[in-house]
Amino acid sequence: MLRKNKENLPDTVKTGKKKKKVPLIIGGVVVAIIAVSFAASKMTPKALPQVPVSAVTKEDLTAKVDTSGTVESLRTKTYFSPVNAAIAQYPLKVGEVVKRGDSLVAFDVSTLEQDNQKAQLNVSATVNGSKDSMAKAAQTQQKANEAAG
Repeated sequence: MLRKNKENLPDTVKTGKKKKKVPLIIGGVVVAIIAVSFAASKMTPKALPQVPVSAVTKEDLTAKVDTSGTVESLRTKTYFSPVNAAIAQYPLKVGEVVKRGDSLVAFDVSTLEQDNQKAQLNVSATVNGSKDSMAKAAQTQQKANEAAG
């Protein structure tokens, strides 16, 4: 049996035009408020920032700047050692002031002295060997001349 009267239905089942209209009206009001606030923000001119102004006067200006850092030269120079030796001393520290005549680096030359002595002995042995060979060649040539002669 179907009921034809809405009055006899419980409140949860009742469907009416009033309940459908309320959300639509609220939604319309929200959209209208948003549209009006957007249009009002676009129509109002933007305020310019206020700039403080003072009279022109002649004064001395003093500026003090505290800073720290590393100063580097625009020009750099690379130095090469005339000898191939290990560094024995490097007496300077980073940032230390260097004066003319200060020692910048010291090399361990003990092995270089030994190598120099060996090279001198090799040179004298080669020179003496060459002289001996030339003397022997001269004797052989003289014997050959005497035999041919």
